[in-house]
Amino acid sequence: MGECGRRFARDVRGELFPLRSGGGRLRAGREVAALDSLSHLNRAAVHGSRPERGLLTRIATVRGTSALQQALCALRDGDEAELADGLADYR
Repeated sequence: MGECGRRFARDVRGELFPLRSGGGRLRAGREVAALDSLSHLNRAAVHGSRPERGLLTRIATVRGTSALQQALCALRDGDEAELADGLADYR
């Protein structure tokens, strides 16, 4: 995971975890941890090693973290409606 991914994971854990239920923290933790596998899958796709699997995994990871990205931005912007929407599946 690159620096940007590490920063995102750190910020999600530090800023959003306190706002979630135990189950929500577990789910978010799994989704953020999935970012660790992206660099390996990117290399596999570039070299032709099962690129369809890598592509689908990278798409699922981005989809899984989009609500976390929304919630993190909303928390920092003070947008309660967007924060509630971003955290809805993690409560």
